[in-house]
Amino acid sequence: MMCISNLFAVLCSYYVGMLSQNMIATVINDDVVSEITLNPLFELTLPKLCDNAAGLLFGILLGIYTSTKKNNSLRQTAKKFADTANKFLHHIFIPVLPLFILGFILKLQHTGALNILFKNFLPLLLVLVTLHCLYIGTAYLITMNFNVTRMAAAIRNIVPAAIVGFSTMSSAAALPVLTAGAAKNVKDQELTQTIIPSIINTHMLGDALGIPLMALSLYIVEYHNLPEFSAYFAFAISYVLAKFAAAGVPGGTIIVMIPVLESSLQFTPEMSGIILMMYILFDPFCTTANVFGNGLFPIIFEKIWYGLKGCQISRSKW
Repeated sequence: MMCISNLFAVLCSYYVGMLSQNMIATVINDDVVSEITLNPLFELTLPKLCDNAAGLLFGILLGIYTSTKKNNSLRQTAKKFADTANKFLHHIFIPVLPLFILGFILKLQHTGALNILFKNFLPLLLVLVTLHCLYIGTAYLITMNFNVTRMAAAIRNIVPAAIVGFSTMSSAAALPVLTAGAAKNVKDQELTQTIIPSIINTHMLGDALGIPLMALSLYIVEYHNLPEFSAYFAFAISYVLAKFAAAGVPGGTIIVMIPVLESSLQFTPEMSGIILMMYILFDPFCTTANVFGNGLFPIIFEKIWYGLKGCQISRSKW
């Protein structure tokens, strides 16, 4: 369900970008671009053993192979590598990432580029916020069977968590408040307490709608057209898979997505720097949408879950 939701949102952004391409296309002065571009302290060149598709296929086959009882040693080795990677992410990378984002913002403010960028990105921000409101609002309305009163009550229960998300730019920071608010919208509160922590970093509707729209705004300026749908669909699939490596902290998603944009949509280093800046400016709005989307997910999941259980009970009685 998370993959389907993210994929549908990414594809929706393509058609919104198609309809609003004259409004979202943002031209930025070369001087500002030079301020945005980030130069690495050092470069580590490693050989590329295979492409993404081959790596994904290899991972699936290895997972099937290690799922048998005969390969416990290989499974334990993989688990040790996974634990090491998770420790690095949670104890080093994620705590340092907000400091990097803060330093980048202070650098842009010092050079005067921050105000220029915000003015240039304002039309895109209006389209983005409108898309968030219409998409998520419609999803709530459909889920509540077009009952406006129930929809308003469900949204009202998520508002406190959304305020936390807007002010901290972190979906993870809003987790406790979101869990409490989402529990008021469902019958099975224990199910919600299980679902919310599972989706907090992977199911982000605000990012799934926002990052592709930002990418399209830069792609149109750079290549004077929208990408072919086949190329965009490949990006959408890569986006959905990469979401499982994202973290709900300020700037966490875009850091993971920049390599995907560079490989799937031919992003240049300058474009990568600009979309990083875009995301930082728009992060409060995207995070707010993420929180509302995550608050809706347990309601839909509960309906499908108990609907399937009801079907199983009916078949067993028959």
